[in-house]
Amino acid sequence: MNLGFHRRLLLVCALFLCWACVGAYGLQCFACLQQISHAACNRMAPQNCTGQDENACYTQVERYLHTGKKITKGCSNRIRCQKGQSLNHDCDRPPRKCTYCCVGNLCNRSNGQQRALSHGVLIITCLALTTVFLPTTAIGLDV
Repeated sequence: MNLGFHRRLLLVCALFLCWACVGAYGLQCFACLQQISHAACNRMAPQNCTGQDENACYTQVERYLHTGKKITKGCSNRIRCQKGQSLNHDCDRPPRKCTYCCVGNLCNRSNGQQRALSHGVLIITCLALTTVFLPTTAIGLDV
């Protein structure tokens, strides 16, 4: 076995890993209905966004004067979600219902803050791995 074979094998493994991370499951969002905290919601199984126009995740926080807050999360259409988010005003004072949108796998861990790896980050990583491990002879450089 020569070094070229090992590089190609590593490249194939890296591409397979990227496919598994990005394409195997599609977009996933944390999903729950009227939970008391983000942590309680995030302990539930993520939702696979399978709808034709489900391309974003959302978090909706309802604040009440005497009973605290309720959190709902799931998949959404990005444009529809952003329209709801544009109505947010003074979200920390009850009674309020505010929506937060984000795009990326499991990005709705909290109020729309992306803490998980998004598809874009994974794709860029795959491209970087491809250029690093691609044999030089494949791109026309004989060393």
